[in-house]
Amino acid sequence: EGTGKEYNNRACYCCRSSGRYMESRWPAEANFSNMNAYAVMDALGVPSEPCGSMLHADLPNLLQRALVVLNDDRAAVQHTRPAWSSESGQAGVEVREDGNLIQIVRLGPAMWVAGMDKDGLRARVQSVVAVIEAAHELGVGICWG
Repeated sequence: EGTGKEYNNRACYCCRSSGRYMESRWPAEANFSNMNAYAVMDALGVPSEPCGSMLHADLPNLLQRALVVLNDDRAAVQHTRPAWSSESGQAGVEVREDGNLIQIVRLGPAMWVAGMDKDGLRARVQSVVAVIEAAHELGVGICWG
């Protein structure tokens, strides 16, 4: 509840009875859309699973792969993608009649997908490097999901 009062002899979850909201945060975080996360994971040679983890002992190899992507144009360009879009109507059309009015309606949404150039990929990989460095310093592994 955030008041700092105890409830049923238990400390407030939000503030631990201090009256102030307290939050613990990881020293580094990377947050990507699914499509961007898969591109980064592919560039780093990590299996593209929706969730997973990596042991602390495996972080040096991951960091080494990240440094290759950050410093080698060929490695970065392989994992870029162009932007694209499609008009609505890709799911077909429907003919609607209302008296003398005949209307052809396109079915399906229009779609836009943002591309990612090598600089965009590298910026995201740099975020992952910050997570790797923080995890290495703390002696822990990393996870995603």
